[in-house]
Amino acid sequence: MFAPCQKIARVRCLADGIAQWGTLYMRMRERDATRLHRLRGKPGECPNELVVANHDWLHGRFRLPVDWPGFADTGPVLWPTVVFHRDPVVITQFNSDPVVADANTTIIYNPMRTYTREALTEHGERSEWYSVSPLLALEIARSLGLPAESAESLAPFTHTACTPALYRDQRRLSVQLVDADSDPVQMSEAVFDVFRRALEPGVTVRQRRSAAATEPTRRTHRELAENAKAVLAQRFGERLTLDELSDELEVSPFHLARTFRHWTGQTVHKYLTALRIAAALDHIATGMPLTDVASSTGFSSHSHFTQTFGSLLGESPSAWRRKILRPVGRDGTELSISEATPDRLGSPSTAQACAWVMRNRGANGLSAS
Repeated sequence: MFAPCQKIARVRCLADGIAQWGTLYMRMRERDATRLHRLRGKPGECPNELVVANHDWLHGRFRLPVDWPGFADTGPVLWPTVVFHRDPVVITQFNSDPVVADANTTIIYNPMRTYTREALTEHGERSEWYSVSPLLALEIARSLGLPAESAESLAPFTHTACTPALYRDQRRLSVQLVDADSDPVQMSEAVFDVFRRALEPGVTVRQRRSAAATEPTRRTHRELAENAKAVLAQRFGERLTLDELSDELEVSPFHLARTFRHWTGQTVHKYLTALRIAAALDHIATGMPLTDVASSTGFSSHSHFTQTFGSLLGESPSAWRRKILRPVGRDGTELSISEATPDRLGSPSTAQACAWVMRNRGANGLSAS
């Protein structure tokens, strides 16, 4: 056991050592962040699982049994992090009072913050954590009015109240992040949203600053939103990420997501999805196979496309095809079903579409004219 003064000296020494490469860590690529977290987590030894790594954010889970040798101290937190606990534990951050961390409490860690934990149940600790890169976390904090001068002083508090809605949303997000069909733009926006909502309850009225002094002008907002819409209109068929979009527009992902939603009333993901569905409707009308429709409009799979289409329009792509599909002649003019003889059809894809329509003549409201 270390005496109190020895323990403080030990912690300060550790912090000084980490600080020498902390700035480099902030700029790491995704694979480097993954490598470091795996080293810290030591899969098979330390049950700190890194679930998803992105160079703007990280998501992981603690599954820490009480009898694990390093239960009380698993080292400093390297990025700004919010933690949602399933099982209650006592968390004591350096130079702060102990806090009971349960499902109604979100623990907030500034980067390089050391802490200890104490179990309250035989289950140890089960929790989900979300880390955001220091620069983006600083931007999020300032958007809330927090007087953060650096990432290390990001939040002047160690915990906030967790609402049932926030707890539910982060649990659902934890599941969605491992789904290969999840849209990367939507996931980045959701992580930023969870992080912001975790900080927000700790912001007091006195800590809030005038938004007018820090927000971009209305013209700048409009130009950024319109430029983003232009890029989305040109690249909706790609598996575009929020980070790629923000890089092209030369702003941070968080600033883009916040400004786009403020100006358009929609998230980037919702807007992008609407573009994809609109294009899919046109493709389906030409007789394009549904698997090709899905891939050409940026969906990760046919099942993802079908699910999104149904949730937005209330019917399946196949149902829409039965309603809208009409064959096209070699000259590009629409043909009625009775006119669509093989010698008058345009392309093979149109021929296949026409054959399908003819087999379903009279079904689902189709007529011969």
